[in-house]
Amino acid sequence: ENRDLIGLSDQAKVRIAGDDRNAEATDITAGSAVLARQDKFVSFERSVHIVHGSQVIDANAALGDLTESQEYLSRLELDGDARIETPAARPGELKLMAGDVINLTYFENSDLLQSAIVTGKGALRIAGEPGVPERVLHARNVEIGMAPDGTTVTSLIARDQVVLDLPGTKGQPSKSVSSNALVASGAPGKGLTAATFTDEVQYRETGGTPPVK
Repeated sequence: ENRDLIGLSDQAKVRIAGDDRNAEATDITAGSAVLARQDKFVSFERSVHIVHGSQVIDANAALGDLTESQEYLSRLELDGDARIETPAARPGELKLMAGDVINLTYFENSDLLQSAIVTGKGALRIAGEPGVPERVLHARNVEIGMAPDGTTVTSLIARDQVVLDLPGTKGQPSKSVSSNALVASGAPGKGLTAATFTDEVQYRETGGTPPVK
């Protein structure tokens, strides 16, 4: 049935099938859901849980804009305790993204992430090489740019209460840098390779063998 407006309530369950190019299906559960075909948007409320491949998304509410073909999302806003986890993330990829609100933008006519904006109690975990602990970033506001693969972070701007933790490996000290602003850049296939901190920068090292004093 091709109605312009479809509403589901009382533990809605929605599956968005992959296209004929073997794109993975997306399964969504929520307290309620609205699909507005004419206005090209979808809305989910109350305990939103989205599973797409190995990626798991949770939020109190989600609002998405559909493409003209209605096969993909062009944008997705996650509101309230938003969290995106990719347990199998490869080096340089985001393993965790969390915040009060997360706004996602996708590459045209695809399910590949192009950029993300995290606001309010933002937290990111970026996977490291084998044997290297993941990098952890906290900030009030974070803007993230992705490579064409939709998974590798190639640019990052963080503002307000910025803290980057770099756990130590093999007896090396753990490092922590705090500031009010961070600008980082990188390249596809490499991830972030350079970072500049400004405004009230503080650097600390702890632990290690022998311990840092």
